[in-house]
Amino acid sequence: MKQLLYSRRGLLTAGLLGGVGLLPGCGSLIQAVERDEPRLYRLDPDLTLPSSQPRVDWHLVIADVDSGSDMDSLRIPLQQSPLQVEYFARANWTNHLSDMIANRMLAAFENSDSILNVGRESLALSPDYRLRTEVRDFQAEYFDGTPPDVHVRLVQRLLSIQESSVVATKIFETRQKAERDSMDAIIRGFNKAFGKVLSEVVPWTLQQGENDYRARQNS
Repeated sequence: MKQLLYSRRGLLTAGLLGGVGLLPGCGSLIQAVERDEPRLYRLDPDLTLPSSQPRVDWHLVIADVDSGSDMDSLRIPLQQSPLQVEYFARANWTNHLSDMIANRMLAAFENSDSILNVGRESLALSPDYRLRTEVRDFQAEYFDGTPPDVHVRLVQRLLSIQESSVVATKIFETRQKAERDSMDAIIRGFNKAFGKVLSEVVPWTLQQGENDYRARQNS
């Protein structure tokens, strides 16, 4: 695994020139940029939740997210080939990917106005269900040239605490073409792609949990 400089991906000419500017006395723009601290980016997913999702009374905890050693980092991953992982240089997430995903997922459930009892695992008491997330893909892919496709793929498992069993499992996946080969546009692609997935995860979790909860209440 290695870092990829902006100049190798064309990010300087595609989107960063306007934000940096030439500095007096500097030999080149690239040299000036290389002396800068990493730019920090956060996940802010674009959510569209359905109005028809059920309102539930049971208690849900968001488990710690498993994103693997290659993605659970402050660095933002990319791939030029399916077997190679690289990272954008001088561009970092504001937090580790696993924590950002878990926190944004918690906020999505809270903002859904469909469940009151939801929290992170370390803060929750006596939950009914636990939602486990495995990150399979969360990177910018340059397989077809530029601009890249942002690929997000999450495996969701809803677990019943009482029965110690898996209620439902589903893979959620999408790809979002970045508008340009610039870092800001790529981050917008991450937010759109993650937002699409999260907009499906929330109602799916609520519906699957409610179906199981009602079935247990009636048995």
